[in-house]
Amino acid sequence: MITRYTILSLFLLGGTFAQAQDYCAPVFNNGCFNWRSMNISLGGTDWVPAGACTEFDHTATVMTVGAGEATPMAVENGVWCGVSVYVDLNNNYTFDPEELLFNEYNGNQPSRVHEFQITVPLSTPSGMYRLRVLNHWGSDGVNSTNGSGPCGPYEYGNYDEFTLQVVGAAGITDKSIAPVVLSPNPTSGIFRIEAEVPYEQLTIMSIDGRSILDQGANSNATTTVLDLSAEAAGLYTVRYETALGMQVMRLVKE
Repeated sequence: MITRYTILSLFLLGGTFAQAQDYCAPVFNNGCFNWRSMNISLGGTDWVPAGACTEFDHTATVMTVGAGEATPMAVENGVWCGVSVYVDLNNNYTFDPEELLFNEYNGNQPSRVHEFQITVPLSTPSGMYRLRVLNHWGSDGVNSTNGSGPCGPYEYGNYDEFTLQVVGAAGITDKSIAPVVLSPNPTSGIFRIEAEVPYEQLTIMSIDGRSILDQGANSNATTTVLDLSAEAAGLYTVRYETALGMQVMRLVKE
């Protein structure tokens, strides 16, 4: 259920996620076959693999969660596999033990849908983070002779990586940019963006990562009127960039 409120927060400037080669990679000595992700859903995104089970870099796919919010997630994988979910919360290119947000293993059951919730800590700043979903055959993923950890050697399995967009809870953390206000919010379509500083770039994204609007500055106006009447009901991310900083907000379309 979408909570009807606006979260005002900032991306950390320069808080980009690392490229795939900067992260250690697990090894699956006997391959992946059906011991892989068959479907992953999180934050309004429903992902189904389109390529080989050895392809892991899907960071062009963005999944969105709110800091401190228990967000439903589901992972379907095959034949006696467990699942581990890691998020590099400090962007240090390493999945630390405390960054394991979920782990489950059902060794006596073939193909299964793991349904659970993940919660990014409330203190996590808004920004982009690396999300790793690891499928491990015959292993609990934590302490097993068949492999363990985010980068350990496993017998069978695979892993997939995505970009996790975290929208922080509570207030503005950088005073260099004055608050930007969306109204009305929720909206049935037409809404206003009011700020003290004109934007240099304005971006609106759907929760499944689609770009709805991406435009540069076209005036010195600090009030912008937009219309989402043609878009589906749901949650949208509004990114307002100025010379002083960037503010990211949630907008609910009814």
